[in-house]
Amino acid sequence: MKRRFFYVFVALLSYAGYAQETVTDSTATTQVSVAENPKIAKLQAENEKYRLELQGLETNLPALEQKADELAREARSSADNNKDAARKLQSDVIDGSKARKARKAARQAEKDSDKAEKAQSDLDDARKDIERLKKRIEKNEKKIVKLQSGT
Repeated sequence: MKRRFFYVFVALLSYAGYAQETVTDSTATTQVSVAENPKIAKLQAENEKYRLELQGLETNLPALEQKADELAREARSSADNNKDAARKLQSDVIDGSKARKARKAARQAEKDSDKAEKAQSDLDDARKDIERLKKRIEKNEKKIVKLQSGT
């Protein structure tokens, strides 16, 4: 997977080296070669890398949301099962079988709660990464425009 991104990056970088863009100045139109300004090529390559990463994150986001919802439902269900087992144990505290079932239900509720918390954390991290990448792309686009205008 990393190799594929590397090859795409190299291909885009080599393509960007031959591309020419027209920059309109307030006084005249001049030709600026991307090869003449390696900063522009570097920023464009970075943006392409960020766009690919952003696309991957946005593609995975619905699956992460679904997983977080599913695990949250499981955690609620386990908590309800734990509550029921505790009630049954409360009616007959001496019964060892009910005590084991209550302990098992409590452990399962804790495990499911941890899984749900982890899934929610992963979802939040993915959303933060998406926003971070969007800001980086926007920042690089502004830098490219500034470099192309020559100021």
